[in-house]
Parts: sequence; C-alpha cells; structure tokens
Amino acid sequence: MSNFGILILREKAGACVTPHKSLGSLKSALCKAWDNLDDDYLRATCDAFMKRLKLCINAQGGFLEV
Repeated sequence: MSNFGILILREKAGACVTPHKSLGSLKSALCKAWDNLDDDYLRATCDAFMKRLKLCINAQGGFLEV
C-alpha cells in the first residue's frame, strides 16, 4: 500500500475529478469523499504510515529500508 494512501480522496473517490470554482466546493467534495472511505482501507493506510514512521525514528532520520 502506498504511503500516500489518503490521496485516494483525490484520485479514486472523485473529489477532484473536475476543477472546483470555490474553496467551499472543494471542501465539500473532500468531506464527502472522506465520509465514503472504506474503514478497512483507512485503517490499513494508517497502519502503513505508523510502520514507516517507526522505521524513520529507528533510523534516526537516516536511510530507510522498507
């Protein structure tokens, strides 16, 4: 799973399929996409982020082997 799994809001959930004419429209689309995210997908994305964060801490900011 990508470390940038949350980008599904933009790519697959259709929040930014067409350009938005206002910030309010964009915010509304992102909130709707967020509410429609699959709980299992979101949980897996957070778990992947935590794994990457722990690797970064253990490497003290150096090179990471994933």
